[in-house]
Amino acid sequence: MIRKQNRLLAALLAAALLALPTGAWAADGTVPEDPALPAAQPQLAEVKVSREQAVAIAHRTFAIPAELGEPNAGISQDADRAVWSLRWQSDEKKPDQIYINVYIDAVNGRVVGYSTWSTGPESQALSYTRDEALAIARDWFQKLVPEELRPALRFVDTGMAARYYGGATYQFHWERVEQGYPVMDEGVSIAVDARNGSLTDYSLTWSEGRSFAAPGSVLSREKAEAALRPHLGMTLQYRYYTKRGTDEGEWRLVYAPRTGLPYVDQEGRLLDYNGRVAQPNPEPRLLDSPQKPYRTPTSPLDREAALAIAAAATGITAPPASSSYDETGTDVKRHEWSFSWRTDGVETYATVDARAGVLTSLYTWSRDDESLREGEEPPVSRAEAEARAIAFVQNNRPDLAGRILYLPQPERGDMYRKPVSYDFHFVQLQNGLPVDGRDLSVEIDARTGAVRWYSAYTEVPGKDDFPAAEGAIRADKALDAYLEAKGIRLAWVTLWDPDREERRQPQLLWASDDVLPLSAIDARTGAPLDWEGRDLIAAARRPTDIAGHFAEREIELLWSRGVLELEDGRFRPDELATAAELARWIVLAKGIQPYPAADFRGMGAGSALALQLEASKDSPYFGAAFRAGIMRPEDFTEGVDLNGPVSRELFALWAVRAMAYTRVAEMEARIALPFADAEQVGAKYHNAVALLAGFGIISGDAENRYHPQAEITRGAAAQILYAVSAEQRY
Repeated sequence: MIRKQNRLLAALLAAALLALPTGAWAADGTVPEDPALPAAQPQLAEVKVSREQAVAIAHRTFAIPAELGEPNAGISQDADRAVWSLRWQSDEKKPDQIYINVYIDAVNGRVVGYSTWSTGPESQALSYTRDEALAIARDWFQKLVPEELRPALRFVDTGMAARYYGGATYQFHWERVEQGYPVMDEGVSIAVDARNGSLTDYSLTWSEGRSFAAPGSVLSREKAEAALRPHLGMTLQYRYYTKRGTDEGEWRLVYAPRTGLPYVDQEGRLLDYNGRVAQPNPEPRLLDSPQKPYRTPTSPLDREAALAIAAAATGITAPPASSSYDETGTDVKRHEWSFSWRTDGVETYATVDARAGVLTSLYTWSRDDESLREGEEPPVSRAEAEARAIAFVQNNRPDLAGRILYLPQPERGDMYRKPVSYDFHFVQLQNGLPVDGRDLSVEIDARTGAVRWYSAYTEVPGKDDFPAAEGAIRADKALDAYLEAKGIRLAWVTLWDPDREERRQPQLLWASDDVLPLSAIDARTGAPLDWEGRDLIAAARRPTDIAGHFAEREIELLWSRGVLELEDGRFRPDELATAAELARWIVLAKGIQPYPAADFRGMGAGSALALQLEASKDSPYFGAAFRAGIMRPEDFTEGVDLNGPVSRELFALWAVRAMAYTRVAEMEARIALPFADAEQVGAKYHNAVALLAGFGIISGDAENRYHPQAEITRGAAAQILYAVSAEQRY
């Protein structure tokens, strides 16, 4: 408490000094000493670059349109640095806005950040391959990075495609290296728009005044991994992954560590972010079933029944100050009652799931001072609070009897010795395994033992399909895969000193490589997964079998956008494309939302075709293509194999419809065809083939023959598809 008071006094004094003119104190120019103030206060970084100079640097470096006028400016300072923030924006009255942000180091004049974006319509297609974008990024690197810093920067090649980052940009990174070891969280990042080749983001992170003192000897990787293994642990669990662009997904079995990857010092000790010895998480434990039996309500609870549940949980018998009822959802509805009380300066809020008949949230707030006095011990111990939290969860979630796993946390360091409250975490189980995201949290007041906060995920019935756990790899194998994919390396790490409230000098520690954004290991295959469930190795692997192919560039650009998928790094361009693949590629290339709930019979498909379309794993893409008019029921013959090939003339028709030229394709008048086998093109497809030929998208072979009934290859389809998505022709 005394330290907090001292810091407050220091802040008030600093504000007074800034407000008063020079010499406003004593005549001799000295400042009176306050014995309550700390002996030394950190000095803010000195501003040596003016606002005008920062704006001039920005204009010299970047092409900022003159019509954007003068920027809005701001400056931030701390003990380590001072930075000018310059923000340009187009006229708010215009329909499409342009934003440009530039950050200039106010001490040395370096450009340390840049970003730009606009709200106007943007093309879906990419025009630059990753290698071409890297060449552009390297040019910006030479222009933006001060020459004296370049020798200490090393390029980090992740190999990720543009689509991996969820947009149309390639991101490139250079890490800072000192004495042969990387410096964590420092270096250069550059993003290039894959559609037009422009710079979209730039950042330079570089700490000055740090010393890098290497130890006399270093711990081996084997010993570092041996220290990490028992600490990490690997939990087999269910995690839900949604397919990008849809609301559909699936539960998958994965392994994930119970705790984050700490640092390992040269003595083999595990350190947390504060440089303290990291404690392993205690083993989770299953809660006993409560004595109270649970019965699912036959209908949603009325107000009085819901209020009884909320009152029992809060211990409040007085009538609520407010209550409300709400229904949400379409196919499966959620029904909730919410109540609030205000008594003796304390506000309490509670929510009850009326369908399940259980408490889902509780929150209390008080105007009283919530801090403990200096030296005061919490009246309620952590062990007592833990028992109350467990009892609260058991009593208020009888629907989860036998399916609640308590996740104890390790004891914190001295800085957390006297907390105002204690937090406790639980997770729901399914088939005996934790379900990621279905968490319960309880916060207990350290002064009163009362529940200050409670929240719980409420399940939506009828939506879950959890796979069986049989066939999962062993936990030790998952840990091997995790450490291999995560990677650890010796790096300079700057940890925070909570006692001195400042950053320590860099230490050489074993730390996570962090090249790949790893979150879990697939429990079936052992593949490393990111937060969207993508195989990171596959995501970083570029096509290996397209070099020299006539559609090489188109294939790579479509793959970079996430339209085309690879199998073991191969695209197989000379194999035949299937109807299902073409439906998926067209929908993704055009940026159309997949349609999982398509009524194919309502769209005119016969029973046999509708059944096939509904059963296909690519049904959402067929649904979107049918809904957009790109594909029609009459395009498919009776008993067609959706995983079979498609003729060149039929794909030409789908491509032209995707280009919004359906009316031209259906004209009775025939457009001239340049091919020697023009008479072999079916009447239904004639104008579509002619349009693609006229646009220069397709051409004949050495004998000027198109071969309309021949089955289209994956490479030929990719070449057409890229041209269709890349150019606007209206």
